[in-house]
Amino acid sequence: MTTSSDWTQRIACAASFLRPRVRRTPLERVSIRKDDPALPVLLKLESLQITGSFKLRGAWWKLSRLSEQDKLRGVGTCSAGNHGLALAYAGCRERIPTFVYLPRNVDPAKEAKIRACKAQVIPTPHEGFDAAEQWALEDAARRGLCYVSAFDDCDVIVGNGGTVMLEILEDVPELTTLVVPVGGGGLAAGAVLAAEVLGKRVRLVACQLKSSPGLARSLAAGRAVTRLPAVKTKAAGIEGGIGTLPFSILQRHSPEVVLLSESELEGAVRWCLEELGYLIEVSAAAPLAALLGGKVTLDRGPVAAVLTGRNLGLPWLKEILQADGS
Repeated sequence: MTTSSDWTQRIACAASFLRPRVRRTPLERVSIRKDDPALPVLLKLESLQITGSFKLRGAWWKLSRLSEQDKLRGVGTCSAGNHGLALAYAGCRERIPTFVYLPRNVDPAKEAKIRACKAQVIPTPHEGFDAAEQWALEDAARRGLCYVSAFDDCDVIVGNGGTVMLEILEDVPELTTLVVPVGGGGLAAGAVLAAEVLGKRVRLVACQLKSSPGLARSLAAGRAVTRLPAVKTKAAGIEGGIGTLPFSILQRHSPEVVLLSESELEGAVRWCLEELGYLIEVSAAAPLAALLGGKVTLDRGPVAAVLTGRNLGLPWLKEILQADGS
């Protein structure tokens, strides 16, 4: 069983390793609610990270933890895009052969970026993440690859959510609420662990796709619902079931869950581009959608929301803008 002191050491080691390798992304203060413009929300701009998402943190830290034998074998992963891109980027710099398995519904722009990092891209015959990952696990085993989960892994969890939250709390030690998108749950789990080891009581608001609410269903069932049917969505980063390890961490922290429609997510993408001048992908828009829609009760303490990524291809962006008549 991993103790609090174990998690403290893991997060500190990950932060030390990543400090010279990734960007310390800024926190930007913005007004979300027009009815209370004095109430600010702090946006953690992981969309400005080197590969366009927070996923570089966990991927690079995980690769650094592999044995020399595992590095020679090569690594494989299934990804909705950002984790695969992060692993490909870090793998290229560490000279580790990288194989990225992709669901059929991945944004073509993300696939192109993964290929540009010299990773071997392996399309799967499946539309949704969960079925694609099962296929990837079997193929990676046949190839003898070391499989790196996008979220169900201690090192990935502390590298991603742990170090992101560490930076937020260093900048805003009085933080009261954190709003994050949740798919597999690695970001949220790492964040609550970091708050816990620092002795901070931070309320977690988990934003999910209404048509694929892995965390919500898991909390209702009292167990991790790791697989869900595929759904058609541009928010592939939050589609599918939750990881077993992230859920075991999140379950004891009683997160609040907000469910969002595709149209609400796309509306938040448009708002962010028009009001802030930032391009974000649809999954990353979940916290903004929840805040803009008044689905998060805001108290008087500081509120932070993580904008997790910017890797949205032009064809999908055009569709989102046209949906609003723009």
